[in-house]
Amino acid sequence: MRLSPPPDNINALDAAVLRKFRKKLLRNYTSWCSYLGKKSNIWISDRREAVADHRRELLYVSLFLLIWGESANLRFVPECICFIFHNMAMELNKILEDYIDENTGQPVQPSISGENAFLNCVVKPIYETIRAEVESSKNGSAPHSVWRNYDDINEYFWSKRCFQKLRWPIDLGSNFFVTSEGGARRKHVGKTGFVEQRSFWNLLRSFDRLWVMLVLFLQAAIIVAWEERKYPWDALQTRDVQAKVLTVFFTWSGMRFLQSVLDAGMQYSLVSRETLGLGVRMVMKSVVAAVWILVFGVFYGRIWAQKNRDRRWSPEADRRLVTFLEVALVFILPELLAVVLFVIPWIRNFLEETNLKILYMLTWWFQGRTFVGRGLREGLLDNIKYTLFWILVLAPYLQTTFISKLNKGKTNNRIGVITYTTVNNLHTKK
Repeated sequence: MRLSPPPDNINALDAAVLRKFRKKLLRNYTSWCSYLGKKSNIWISDRREAVADHRRELLYVSLFLLIWGESANLRFVPECICFIFHNMAMELNKILEDYIDENTGQPVQPSISGENAFLNCVVKPIYETIRAEVESSKNGSAPHSVWRNYDDINEYFWSKRCFQKLRWPIDLGSNFFVTSEGGARRKHVGKTGFVEQRSFWNLLRSFDRLWVMLVLFLQAAIIVAWEERKYPWDALQTRDVQAKVLTVFFTWSGMRFLQSVLDAGMQYSLVSRETLGLGVRMVMKSVVAAVWILVFGVFYGRIWAQKNRDRRWSPEADRRLVTFLEVALVFILPELLAVVLFVIPWIRNFLEETNLKILYMLTWWFQGRTFVGRGLREGLLDNIKYTLFWILVLAPYLQTTFISKLNKGKTNNRIGVITYTTVNNLHTKK
């Protein structure tokens, strides 16, 4: 690293260079501590006016590099490295600060010591667990939900339970080390972030928004085309058609219920005694979606009951129609919020990167927390390009579908006129 202007003593280690290197090297560890709400064990102030401690800076850097160098395949689970460094840095701090062990009354000693102690007591148990999980995959033929890969092992360290279950020194009796082989499935720690289920239903679940749009358009287009008007907006001027189009909210709420059931069916294996919140969210989403179906049924029935009672669209029937629209507005509020976050990605990036618990509670209903991949939403210009692309693709398709397939009566009449005229001309020429 070059300094400008160069230092007076080129053989001395510059404090600014050392601090910058340490902060860059331990950036992921610092973010990990902030994400979990844990206080960092780097006992050095990052303020410029703070007194530089070259010895401690070098010790932290050396400790992390030594852990990294001896971790072998654990380098593919970076948050596991953070967990190891966090505990070993704490022991280092106690040694540097001359702490006294409460049990022995002697100065604190490392909990892991001896020849090859780090490899045998830390690296090897975790590595053997990963190897056993890979072997249980049966060369990829076993379902993804029954074995853990590197990402699944790494995601285990995205929650505070790694401190409660693994402890330090590492508890080899923890269920983290129980693999899916044999009959130990009940104690086995499964997936913690995402489960890939091999199923045809993934086609619906993965593209749920596209399916919802197509189904709702099909339903609304059939209702409008049934009136056999020249233009669809002419049919929409009729109050009966307007009321019938509102039935799309029944379909929408039903598809939400189907989506919640598919989510529960595909991700149920994520639920455990330690992740009950995820199971509660799955159940609540299904219950809320079912309740919305009943709510729409009640309010929609009141519209037609009033209209049939008055035998016309009276002011009271119109008022109930407006009430239904107000209920529908509450129903689509989450979708409107998603549109706002899509149009203004900076807000969503801020919510994802902020580690405040109150913000997590506000977003808990929509998605779970993840350490990797936060705040990586596309920019505003990219979102506009993406939206315009799909508008250009879908608008002609939907228009053609409505004219040539749904509004078939008008089309057939035109075809019949053309056919009759052509045949008549040919007959006249003969």
